[in-house]
Amino acid sequence: MTQIAGSPTLLSPYDGHQGAAEIALHPNGRFLYASNRGSSNSITAFRVGRDGLPTQTGRVSSGGSIPRDIGFDPSGRFLIAANQGTGELVTFRVDPATGALSQRGPAVAVPAPADFLFAPVRHAH
Repeated sequence: MTQIAGSPTLLSPYDGHQGAAEIALHPNGRFLYASNRGSSNSITAFRVGRDGLPTQTGRVSSGGSIPRDIGFDPSGRFLIAANQGTGELVTFRVDPATGALSQRGPAVAVPAPADFLFAPVRHAH
């Protein structure tokens, strides 16, 4: 692997405590997201250009504190943030055209989530 670029997840100068945690590439490859712990507690969105380089397009609150993990549901329509500090999973809708995130529904209480995954559900016959 060879690094071809770097892009900050917080605007400079940023006076608060910084602590990046997770990056997640959308299944369509056009959008990239990074969770920011510390005093920001946010998710930064990037558009991935045709050259493969990310351009920051926005940032939203993670809906809690210490967003350890972020990831997509199997459809790619939603991004979920695991806020370890406030003990909850928060769901965001992903705009398919812009990659912008908007919070959807109430947070789901989960004690200190640090990671999550989606598993297939088997129905009893």
